[in-house]
Amino acid sequence: PSLAAGGAGGAAQEVAGAAQAARGASLAVHEAGWASTRRLLHHIQRERGTSVAWVASRGSLPYFGERLLRTRKATDEALAEVRDEKLVLRVMRRRALIDADIAREEEADPRALPALAAAPLDALREYNAIAEEIIAHDEALLLDDLSVEASPLVHALLIFTRLKDAVAMMRGFLTGMLALPEPALREIYSRAVAELVFILHRQWEYVSTLQAKTPRELLASLSAALQLKSDLLAEVQSRLVSDFDLTAVRSTLSVQKCWELYTAQVDGLQVVEVQLEARVRTEIAEAETQRVEASRALGDAALAIAAADGAGAMGVARRLASMPSAVIKSVLLARLAELGPGEAALRAGALLADGGALGERAEPAPAARDEPAPAAP
Repeated sequence: PSLAAGGAGGAAQEVAGAAQAARGASLAVHEAGWASTRRLLHHIQRERGTSVAWVASRGSLPYFGERLLRTRKATDEALAEVRDEKLVLRVMRRRALIDADIAREEEADPRALPALAAAPLDALREYNAIAEEIIAHDEALLLDDLSVEASPLVHALLIFTRLKDAVAMMRGFLTGMLALPEPALREIYSRAVAELVFILHRQWEYVSTLQAKTPRELLASLSAALQLKSDLLAEVQSRLVSDFDLTAVRSTLSVQKCWELYTAQVDGLQVVEVQLEARVRTEIAEAETQRVEASRALGDAALAIAAADGAGAMGVARRLASMPSAVIKSVLLARLAELGPGEAALRAGALLADGGALGERAEPAPAARDEPAPAAP
């Protein structure tokens, strides 16, 4: 019986090892895909700003015409690296719609002021939709395919990415509104102010979320990035927050200066975002190391329980209980319970369930409240 148990345990170890190798290969693929879509997002954000300014000026600003060619080339190169074909097709389809709108706008009668004036805001919203699609894809890839716990670090990266996009969105919006001729701005002024309020609210929402939910030590490393680097830009944004007066901004900030100042701000956020990404990758690697160790411990538990080795099972239980991931513990506890009702399994399960036996102390029960306690997940 002991030889049979050992053979079964060895086979289980081999299966677990093969599964772990397959998971490692899958994680590498998903992580590479995540990196490529992060690059795509940054280039789309640049293309958004140059495209909106180009449309708003009706192609009269060579400064933006040159940059639009460069940003579109960079976006095409980034798209070629993205492995998710469905995402690539969706992005290409939306860009094609924007290109068609731009072509129609260039051929339109200059006297058709309402349509011409609305064109940059329409392009902005289309690019916003592309950016949102990429961000949502990245979030799903990070949390689902990479199976990363929603740790404070991961949460900070997700919110910071959205904050950076909101700042880049403001770059595209304000550059476009400054590039519009005065009569065209008057034609869409109410809609432009509504768009401005929306963007400012998004920025405020993400900054507030970061400040409220990010651990103090992590927030300290992000605080500098949350401030506008340019005094002129800070003055302009303060004025916009207080009175939403787009006309007044036109007298203090040129189109080119607006682009340059906001681009410096977005590029600074990009540096911090890349640093956060590196820390998240480290966290992914550490979590995967824990999973490997847990998988090995589970194989050892199977051997110990099959051999009715109570002392061995107790040792495995201590190894598992020392691991910091509560998710790993709960999964393995469930697996141990499935292995059999033997004394060793029951005692090992009891040790895992009661951290106090291993030197860990359970949190005290919360004080009674009037409302019913939420159901356990």
